[in-house]
Parts: sequence; C-alpha cells; structure tokens
Amino acid sequence: MRILFLLVALVLVLIGCNSQEQLEKDPIIPVNGHTQDEDKLHLKFIIEIKEDASKGRMKGIDTPLGTTYQEIVDKYGEPKGISNEECWTYSYGHLKNDNTVFYFYHDSCNNRRNILEPETILNKISASPEFLDIQMTESNVKLALGKPDEEYLNEAYGGYYLIYDLVQYRLIFIAEENSNTKYIYRVQVASDAK
Repeated sequence: MRILFLLVALVLVLIGCNSQEQLEKDPIIPVNGHTQDEDKLHLKFIIEIKEDASKGRMKGIDTPLGTTYQEIVDKYGEPKGISNEECWTYSYGHLKNDNTVFYFYHDSCNNRRNILEPETILNKISASPEFLDIQMTESNVKLALGKPDEEYLNEAYGGYYLIYDLVQYRLIFIAEENSNTKYIYRVQVASDAK
C-alpha cells in the first residue's frame, strides 16, 4: 500500500513539473503587461468559457442556446439588424457591444432571408474577445483546454478553427490564419449540429 502511495505521489510531482515546463516553453501571451499571476487568471478564464459553453451559454450572456428569438428580444430589445450567412439567419446589436451575434438555424435559403419568427430557436452565439474582455491566442487556448477535437484552416470563411466537442454543444475558437501568433478573434458556442 505504501509503495502505491509513493508511486501516485511521484506521478503527481512529474505531472506538475511537466505543466510548469510547458508553461515555460509556451507561455501565455501577456496582455497589457500582465504579471504571471494575471496570466494564470487568463487560463482560468478560458477554462470558465468552456464550462459555460458546456451548459449552452456564452460567458457574460445570460441567454442560453435553445432560447427563442422572442425571448431574446424581450430580454435585450430589438436588434440593430438581421442578416444571413448561408442558411443561418443572425441578429446583432441587441447588446451594447455589437461584437456579439445570435445565430438561428432555419431554412433561410428557401426565400426566407432576414426573417426571424418569434419561435425561432437560438443555435449559436458568437462573441469577440473584446466582449469577453480577454485577449488570447491559439497557444493560450490549447494550454488551458488541451488539444482540440478538430483543428483546421477554414478556406471557405477564413480563420483557423479550434473546435472542442462538449456533450451537447461545441466550443469554437477562430484565430487569425496569417499570423504566427494566431490571435483569437471569435469565440462561439453552438448546438452540436455541425
């Protein structure tokens, strides 16, 4: 029993050393001259983004996925605009920060462009790092959350995608594709439908 305890303790020490070694090799990009403790808070914040996404929520937004368009209007007011991205219709400008977009999947490709019925269901929320009040890179996300389930350059829409599959939802980070640092410029939580 004592040997088992010593082996477990040794493994935990080695894991701790590897984590510290990883932090030294691939440190968090400092934001506005942050200290190392502040950088650790950034990692914690990225983990909190994932925790909220696993509940179908975007950090900082009370409205979860599955909410109706009418409920969003009741909570945040009429949007500044409604538009389309392929068959997704989205509304924007509900919040003071226009960098947050609510997406609704319905057949807008079938002559129903820019129309959201009150019962249309929210399927994706997209926010900028400015809305989340954090600046992060691809390396920061991987350091906080580990290897993504999917990772690829999206040639059709642009951006380098890091996708984490959660039980019912997906957490998507979109980074600049033509940059060595790969700063994240969009964070999305979406229904599991790909």
